[in-house]
Amino acid sequence: MVGDILKNEDLNNFLVISSLLFVGNFIEILKLLGNYHGALMAHLDKMWSKKDKKNRLTFMSHESQNNLLHILGNQVRSVIIKDLINANLFAVIIDTTTDISNIEQFSLIVRYVHEGKINERLLCLEAASDASGKGTYDTFCAILEKYQINWKDKLCAQAYDGAASMQGVYSGLKTFIQNENPRAVYIWCFTQ
Repeated sequence: MVGDILKNEDLNNFLVISSLLFVGNFIEILKLLGNYHGALMAHLDKMWSKKDKKNRLTFMSHESQNNLLHILGNQVRSVIIKDLINANLFAVIIDTTTDISNIEQFSLIVRYVHEGKINERLLCLEAASDASGKGTYDTFCAILEKYQINWKDKLCAQAYDGAASMQGVYSGLKTFIQNENPRAVYIWCFTQ
């Protein structure tokens, strides 16, 4: 019993010390990489030096990291959209799932041929306010309109799972899309 108390006390002390020393995954990875890269470690030491207060533009805060990731994501997406618009035809693979915070996530994957090679790219992942067939159709239309993608003429195929909101004959996403573009063949997507 006394040993368990000591272990719990040691664990609590470790957790308190760790929480004081841990500064986030990104910084921790930089520190780890710095151990094997002298120039990086010298830069990190300079950034964290107590005596050099002038140099505080580090781009290491979570806000800076998120902004940079957002910029990079937009750059990648713009290349995907450019290639997709230049493709003669494309297909979509769509799925929705509820995340841990109970928000419906809508994922849109595009498949197209560019320079003779088949490309399958995640175009976006967005929160969907409505998981019904009409709601997913509205989300689909809003995304493609936002990126100025002509799906009514260039969409040739659509693939979803077997959910009623996706493949429903009267009010599924498939039906809403085929009402606007009858050439958009529906393929039931499943895994083995």
